[in-house]
Amino acid sequence: MRYRTMLPAAAGILAVVHVVGIFVDEPLLPQAEMLALLLLAAYALSAGYTPVIPAPPAVSSTPDLAVPVVRWVVPVALTTLMVDAWHSMPIADARRLAFLAVDPPDPALVVTAEVRENWAGMVFVSMLALTARLGGGRPGRPATVGMVLAAVLVTGYAFVRSVAEYTEVWELRRQHPGVDGDSLARIAATGVAGLLPLALALGAIVLVALLLAHRLRLAAGGAVLLVLVALIRVDAVIGSPPQPPHLIDRGGVFTAATQTVPGFAAHGPAMVAALELAAYLLLVVGLYAGRTGRSPAPDRPEPVGT
Repeated sequence: MRYRTMLPAAAGILAVVHVVGIFVDEPLLPQAEMLALLLLAAYALSAGYTPVIPAPPAVSSTPDLAVPVVRWVVPVALTTLMVDAWHSMPIADARRLAFLAVDPPDPALVVTAEVRENWAGMVFVSMLALTARLGGGRPGRPATVGMVLAAVLVTGYAFVRSVAEYTEVWELRRQHPGVDGDSLARIAATGVAGLLPLALALGAIVLVALLLAHRLRLAAGGAVLLVLVALIRVDAVIGSPPQPPHLIDRGGVFTAATQTVPGFAAHGPAMVAALELAAYLLLVVGLYAGRTGRSPAPDRPEPVGT
């Protein structure tokens, strides 16, 4: 279809409108994010074939499982993102990363906020990773080593930064016993909450390796951006407990670039939203770009000869 090539461009324009609205703290079009994801879902549906699937000949004896089910994985995965976008519209557009604030809410709300922030991305990544694996994607040894190394580095970074931050908080409590009496509960809550974006980062790393196994480099680049988004969220959660004055506004490695710019209160959330939407755009376009074939229907196999 001729109009099909216009759908990702239109989705990109709506994504820019959404990000600019967050940046100026005044939504230009509250439905922009949801409409951008809707256009990406339409782009996937209009392809008329399944990315990655059908599986290679070695496992092509089960096309009835692969083709009809996996064909809908990308649109369904995008639907979860649309549900999340609708749920956050329009109030949460300007505060989607409100947990970047120094003074956090009730400890239970910290975990709840992280669930709301990450559930859709985790479902999206899980569905795509399962799809790539069903398609016979098995990373080679270099990709596997890189995946394991990246996972170790990400987990190690979160652990080391958590220990450093919480050590400073414990030192503050030791010197001033009457200060921040509820920080113990907050530290425990942020520890649990930090596991959610960390799981998203690890899932995106696995997705990168699987997509590279299928030589889908553009889509793998989108998954890399999701890893970066997840690490920014990990940084934000780790820095949310009460901190000594000399640590306030210090941020982490990945949140340093999202610190507030004078005159633009939502600079950080806008940058993260831009990375996240760019990741989804690259993932969807990268899965379908350059693939023009159609998967044959399982109930009507192609004739062997005529």
